[in-house]
Amino acid sequence: MPYDSPLPILLPPATLVPTFAEVIAQIPSWTWIPKKRRDDIASALTTAARMLGMPPAAIPGDPAWLNERLFKRQPAAFGIRKGRARNIVSLIRAALRVVGQHAPDLRVHDALPPAWAEVLEVVTNIGRNAALTGFARFCAKACVMPAEVGDEHLAGFVAERQATTLSAANGERGRTLASAWNACVAAGLPGWPTQRLSATPRRKPYTLPFTAFPESFQADIARFREQIGGQGGRFVISNTAHQRLRPATVAMRVFSLRQAAGLLVQSGIPPEQLTSLRDLVQPLDRVMTVLDRLSEMQTARTGEADPVGSQLAVVAETLRQVAIHHAKLDPDSTKRISDWARQARGRRGEGLTRKNRDRLRALIQPRTRALVLHLPEELMRRAHAIGPGQPGAGRLAMEAVALEILLNCPLRRASLLALRLDEHLQRLDPRRRRITHLVLQPDDMKNAIPFEWPLPAASAALIEIYIRDFRPAVATPENPWLFPGQQGALSGNQLSNRLVTTIEEETGVRLHLHLLRHFAAWLHLQAHPGAYEDVRRVLGHKSVETTIAHYIAFEAAAAALRFDEVVLRERQSTRAVAAARWGKPKRQPKAPRP
Repeated sequence: MPYDSPLPILLPPATLVPTFAEVIAQIPSWTWIPKKRRDDIASALTTAARMLGMPPAAIPGDPAWLNERLFKRQPAAFGIRKGRARNIVSLIRAALRVVGQHAPDLRVHDALPPAWAEVLEVVTNIGRNAALTGFARFCAKACVMPAEVGDEHLAGFVAERQATTLSAANGERGRTLASAWNACVAAGLPGWPTQRLSATPRRKPYTLPFTAFPESFQADIARFREQIGGQGGRFVISNTAHQRLRPATVAMRVFSLRQAAGLLVQSGIPPEQLTSLRDLVQPLDRVMTVLDRLSEMQTARTGEADPVGSQLAVVAETLRQVAIHHAKLDPDSTKRISDWARQARGRRGEGLTRKNRDRLRALIQPRTRALVLHLPEELMRRAHAIGPGQPGAGRLAMEAVALEILLNCPLRRASLLALRLDEHLQRLDPRRRRITHLVLQPDDMKNAIPFEWPLPAASAALIEIYIRDFRPAVATPENPWLFPGQQGALSGNQLSNRLVTTIEEETGVRLHLHLLRHFAAWLHLQAHPGAYEDVRRVLGHKSVETTIAHYIAFEAAAAALRFDEVVLRERQSTRAVAAARWGKPKRQPKAPRP
């Protein structure tokens, strides 16, 4: 095909998309494909249907539809290894190509035109070259030469791949390509174009920078930040006492105001009409607009029909504080906003949210629990396999140590990231200069209570190996943080994303870092039923009632198992009595496998 032709249509137009069931029915007629491979394709389609939780007749053979759903969970969630999952996707691609619903194999395309071939020749990084080659073919067929490439071409390529190619990489393809392209620009490769590319965000942002609003609004934001931060000797007034908010809490409250302002602008209110924080809460229907839109977004993201807690609760509480302490609205208005904030927060005393209970329930299943408990050792083994001195090994060892600490010493994320080699890792045994304790000061803890935790010998040894052999590959000598980043400590999001992704890949369970605190509490209560005061002290809850509310449901489950054991034991001991009355029972047929 000549390169001055228009962009080709990869798929036949106006074709009826077959379902998986229809494709499976066609497979026996594909006689040009060996029977073993045909069987594998049918098996892959059936397995994918099971992963999606739908019958094959309800699944369209549409790459765009499958891309949105098939890769939401890790293969481990279905008891499938990564290699097997890759084979399943490859076989589904083959089936969809046969029925005309998938782009052809890009590796069989004709050679690139000279203009593109010349610039790609200088890209020596194999992975980067492979990623950019596909983009180059797309641009060449659209008659776009290297110097003409812009963000719109990158967006078009990503959209085409999403619609025509089944791949787990589609979700990050835009960012990956932009990064590869810009790396070539930064390296100053001979003949490489000088323009940089930006990928379209996967989520359309709704927040605006404060500079998009009038100066009076920005000044009011500054006053609010100063007020709740306790600067100048002033303190925010809460429902119970005067208190100075932590910097992280101040940042969270200020961002909540940015969210509220952005949602109002999204609803049709021009930014110039928001001249002060009072305009966020007056008239009252603006508060309703913000909470309704946030609730809709949270429902779409989580699937919960009536979401409470999380972002919704934080924004509602922030608007309540603005209405009472900053805008000083009348009592009727503040009461209504307080009621909405209470509804958004959910009823107190219920403990874990339903989603967190479900996640914890999945995490404590015997197989998953075993994998999580042994994962630090496995990650360190993989780090050793790569070899000390390698950044990849350093990152694996860092994950191993972070998870080991969270399992043994359930710190909050901020406290974990605050750990320093020169302050918090204490060597108190004069005979053996190994790490013996983690010691944190009140300023390092959310509840402002000093914290001291003796480390098991195995955990201390893991930390020592990381510091001695692997940390130098990811930290500069002057960096004092246990978990170093490029500048200072590693960010909370970076650590969370790494650990959450690793745990999901290995166990199939999607969680957040804070859930590991609940996991540690559950483990302790399993070994020591009713020891809520122990858990309260370790987790830093203000009252034991809070601790009981969080974990009583799981204590009830353990009690139910003990009840079952009593029934089974009594049934076994009285079997002879029943046999004397009704005879020896016949063996029951086995239940069918699900």
